[in-house]
Amino acid sequence: MMRALITLCFLSIFQVTHGQVYFNKRTNFGFPLAIITSVLPTDSCYYLTGLITDSLPPYLIGNIFVKLGLDGEYLNSKTLLSTEKTYETWLGDLLPTPDGNFLDIGFTRGAIRKALLVKYSPQGDTLFMKEHPSFYFPQNPFIVPVDFVRMENGEMYVLNVVEKPDFSDGDISVMKLDANGTLVWQKAYGSTWDEIPRSLVLDDYGGLIIGAEKQKIVSQNFVNRTYLIKIDTTGEILWEYLTPQNHLRDAARDMVKTEDGGLVVASGKGIEVPVNATSGDLRWESGHVYKLNTYNQVVWEVDITGDITPLYFNYLSKLISVDNGNAFVTAGQFGELVSPTSVDVYCWLAKISGEGEILWLRKHHIVDSDEDRHFPYDLKQTADGGLIIVGEASDLVPSPDNRQAWLLKLDGHGCLVPGCHLIDATEEEAVPEIGLAIYPNPTTDYLNFYLKNARPSKGTSFRIVDAAGRAVKEFQSAAADATFIVPVWGWAAGVYFLQYIEDGAVRCSERFVKQ
Repeated sequence: MMRALITLCFLSIFQVTHGQVYFNKRTNFGFPLAIITSVLPTDSCYYLTGLITDSLPPYLIGNIFVKLGLDGEYLNSKTLLSTEKTYETWLGDLLPTPDGNFLDIGFTRGAIRKALLVKYSPQGDTLFMKEHPSFYFPQNPFIVPVDFVRMENGEMYVLNVVEKPDFSDGDISVMKLDANGTLVWQKAYGSTWDEIPRSLVLDDYGGLIIGAEKQKIVSQNFVNRTYLIKIDTTGEILWEYLTPQNHLRDAARDMVKTEDGGLVVASGKGIEVPVNATSGDLRWESGHVYKLNTYNQVVWEVDITGDITPLYFNYLSKLISVDNGNAFVTAGQFGELVSPTSVDVYCWLAKISGEGEILWLRKHHIVDSDEDRHFPYDLKQTADGGLIIVGEASDLVPSPDNRQAWLLKLDGHGCLVPGCHLIDATEEEAVPEIGLAIYPNPTTDYLNFYLKNARPSKGTSFRIVDAAGRAVKEFQSAAADATFIVPVWGWAAGVYFLQYIEDGAVRCSERFVKQ
C-alpha cells in the first residue's frame, strides 16, 4: 500500500570519465528513513531493494524496490507498506530468476514474526510473498533471514538466525523452499553456544556451506570463533570447521568459492578490552580475509588494518571475486579515533590478489557533522568493470534525514575521484609532493577529494574558504588517505579554496567552483 508521495531529491555527483561512471548519492526517497540493502547491476540499469519508514502513523518499516539508470538516474520505485506489519529486507541479496523477475528475503513483524520471501517484477510489482515461521515457533518466534541461494531447478535455501525455545541464545536454521516459495523442510543447528549465521554459498561438489560464528556470552575471557558447516541438500551435516579457541575471530561475514575448490572467507580479528575488574568488552581491531583449501587448511591470510580503532561495530560486510576469479574485493566499516570522544567511521574497500596480497585499500567518508557513520550493506561489480556499493549514511545527531540511503559508484580501482590510484613520484627515490585531487570541478552537490601522496599524520585537518578568505567548512580526520565527500549544495555559487593543514600550517591549496 502506497501511503507517501515519493518526492525524490537525489543529492549527487555524476560524471563519465574514460568510460567509467562515478557517482555518490544520498536520498531518503521522500520518506523519514531510507536504507538500501541490496543491489543487482545489469548491462542497462541497477535494481535496488531496501527499507523505508512510512510517513504516516503508525510509521511502520516497509520495503522499497528502486530502478536506477547506469548514471544513477532515478527511473521508478515501488513500496510495500502495511499498517499491520513490517516488511524488513535487512540482509537479503537480490537474485534474478530465469523468468526475468527477482527474489529477495527479509522478515515481517506483526502478530507473529516470520521469515519473508518476496518476488518482484522488473517494475517492482510484488508478484508473491511467502511467510514462514521459525523452526522453534510457537515456543520462540524470533527469526531473521540473513542469506539465501537459488538452485538451477528453482529450489532455494534460506539461512536464518533463530533463537532457542528458552530464549537463551541463537541457533542456525536452514529452510529449503521450492520454486514457488513453499516450505519443503526446515532444520536447526545449535548447541549450548550462541551460534549466529551470516553467509551461505553453494559448494561445487554438492551441498551448502554455512558461514557463522560460535561465541560464549560472558563478562570476561571471551570466546568467539569463526564457524563453518557443510550440509548436503537434505540438511545433514557433512563437516564442521572452527578457528582456534584462543583466537578471537568474527563470523564468516561473507564467502566466495574459488575455481580450485577453495573458499575465501571475510572475517575479523578481535581483542578483549578490560572495562573494570569483573568485566571486559570484545572489539574488532582488523578485517581478516583468508583462503581455505579443500581440506579446510589455511592457504593464506591477510589483515586489513591501518589506524583502525578497535570498536564493536568494525566489520567486513561483503566479499566478491573480480578479474575472472583472480582477485577479491571486500567492503566493510571501520572507525578511527579523531579525539578521545570522537570516532570517524568510514566505508573501507580492499582489493586482494588470488595469492593473498593487498593490492589497494580505499576509505570513503561523507563529512557532514561530527557524528557521521557509513554502513555498506552490499557490493557488486558493474558492467563497466567498476564497483557499486549501497548502504546507509547516518548521522548520530538527530535530524529529519539522519538515516539516508547511500550509493557509491566507483571505478575498478575503488576510486570516486578519478586517478586516486596513481602515484605522482616519477623516480623511485623521489619524495612525492603532497597535493589535493578534486572531483568534479565545477561541482553542484558534493565536493569529493583526496590527499595525493598522503603521509601518516595525527591532527590532519582540512579547511574550505570562500573567495574572501572566510572559512565555510573545517574538519579534522584521523585518516589522511581517505576520499572525503563534502556536501556543498547549500553553499552560494562562486570560487572556493580547499586547504590541507598540517601542524597548523597550510601545506597545499586547490581552487574549485561551486555552481
